[in-house]
Amino acid sequence: MVADRYRSLLLAALLVASVAVVPAPASADSDGVGVTQNGECYAVDAYGDGSGTVEEFYDYRSGTGTKFASYGTTHLQRSQTSQLFVYDGNQGLSLVIVHDELNDGDGGGTTTFDMYGLPSDGEWAVRDDYYGEDTDDDWVLEGSEAHVDWKWAPNRTDGGAYRGLDGNYDEIVIEPGFNEDADHYPTWPWYYDRTEEWLLRTSPSDTVSLSMNDSVAITHSCAPTAALSVSGDAQVDESVTLDASGSSDDGGITEYRWDVDGDGSVEATTGAATYEHAYESSGTFEPSVTVVDGDGQTDTASATVSVEETTETTTVEEAVASYGPGDDSRIEAQELQLAIHWWQTDATVPGTDGETISAKELQELIYMWQNGTAVDG
Repeated sequence: MVADRYRSLLLAALLVASVAVVPAPASADSDGVGVTQNGECYAVDAYGDGSGTVEEFYDYRSGTGTKFASYGTTHLQRSQTSQLFVYDGNQGLSLVIVHDELNDGDGGGTTTFDMYGLPSDGEWAVRDDYYGEDTDDDWVLEGSEAHVDWKWAPNRTDGGAYRGLDGNYDEIVIEPGFNEDADHYPTWPWYYDRTEEWLLRTSPSDTVSLSMNDSVAITHSCAPTAALSVSGDAQVDESVTLDASGSSDDGGITEYRWDVDGDGSVEATTGAATYEHAYESSGTFEPSVTVVDGDGQTDTASATVSVEETTETTTVEEAVASYGPGDDSRIEAQELQLAIHWWQTDATVPGTDGETISAKELQELIYMWQNGTAVDG
């Protein structure tokens, strides 16, 4: 008795342990953002470990004996190149912009950025160059917008750092103006040394070359990509599996919203990537799934499933019993003789969907004839 009770308790514990606890998908990476240009979103991981400040990282120096430049980003700078990247400091995430390379032997240039949608709780932690009334650069800041004209001399850099990318905003848009599109081209004396590339640093080891003619949008993360497949066509009341496991997101999908018939109404919301549904009527349906990430961004995908009326199937026993006159629920002698003939010749049984009689089925028919057993019981 003790052993039986032990086994019962052990079985109960195993059953409890076997219940799968599905963890909530990870929220969007708090140490980066998403940068989108021309429909392509790039997940950007931040520099830094959250211990320093972006002011220390950028290390802007001005005044006598300096080049009015960033001395902290020299390991990242490139000649005639403008760069965007993200820094993770002890006061949050910052967008860092650096133009050109310190002491590159030539250089100089001018670039205009118009920025919209900046976080209401953010701030320009670094303004390079902005050091008083006679500064060369133009910094026009109005609420969530900024208009900056950067103008730098040879062997110097320019740029800035905006702190608050983990703050309250929907989308930050940057409209660039390089070279001829800059407001101070060609009035700035060193306009002629052109910016040749706009670079996005997506991680400390990876970069993406951006189009210099198109704007970029910065969000908390890249929007998810939805994908949907179905297990196949079905009959009425037959279960169909809707599968969105091919969907993806840089931070994790938190929610799947299922519109099983494509009418625009969500019938179910789950945390799982698959959903079972049985259609109650025949027809062609276009189910869809909307996937949601930790920042509330969404994407939708759809598929097509054909549903047919349920086909009535007739068993071999039912077909044999109903072939001749008399009681259709029982096997009679004449019907058994026909069944033996169909078995011997491997012929298709009339009334079935192309089925033949196996030796086992023939034995069952003989038994049912001998005992007067009804085919449905």
